Amino acid sequence: MPTARLGETLKNQTLILANQDVIHSKSMVVDCSIRVTEPREVGIFCSTFSNSRIEVVKTCSKDWTGCYFDSCTFKGKYYNCRFGMDSQQCDLQAGLRNCDFTNASLNLCSFFNCTPNDLRLPGWPHVTIFYPSKNAADFTDLKSDPWLARLQYSMENAGDIIALTYHIPTYIRQTRPHLLKRWKINKLFAESRSEPPPPEPVFSLENMKKLLQTKPYVHL
Repeated sequence: MPTARLGETLKNQTLILANQDVIHSKSMVVDCSIRVTEPREVGIFCSTFSNSRIEVVKTCSKDWTGCYFDSCTFKGKYYNCRFGMDSQQCDLQAGLRNCDFTNASLNLCSFFNCTPNDLRLPGWPHVTIFYPSKNAADFTDLKSDPWLARLQYSMENAGDIIALTYHIPTYIRQTRPHLLKRWKINKLFAESRSEPPPPEPVFSLENMKKLLQTKPYVHL
């Protein structure tokens, strides 16, 4: 049976969240170990987490909006998640402070209401771009690499995101079909105009790493 923790204070507990369990309504979670077995079904919203360990057993692709995480550690796989994002349905100030993601796998994950110093993030082959919207113009000179060109496009539309993290091998697997499809279309256009065909997109982790290392706002 689902357990709803609404406006509760939870201290020194081990919490197993599954089914439709929720932590909601300005609950305070302190010094707890949280294991989320079914991220799609669990609701975490508008609550504060302090000095707690959070692990997802399956890939999490759900936003935990309206939540403030202070000195928390994260483990497991996260895809397209937004951490520290405010919610219009919650008047709690969301954000992160002194949080550790070094044992997590992150792809297309974004961080709000924090500073770079508040985040400990996984290294290469993860890539984190700090203040992506602000630095999008400077990133333009890396667009010769087709995958970095896609990163640059996402940076232009990042809004008030503080940090944007990719797991590069996963990101490449996801975007490769689109890039190849676009290349084939451009190749047909070139042939119709009797022009040389465009080069086929080539993937090189080492080349990407070398280019990204030139940018001071990129964490590898």
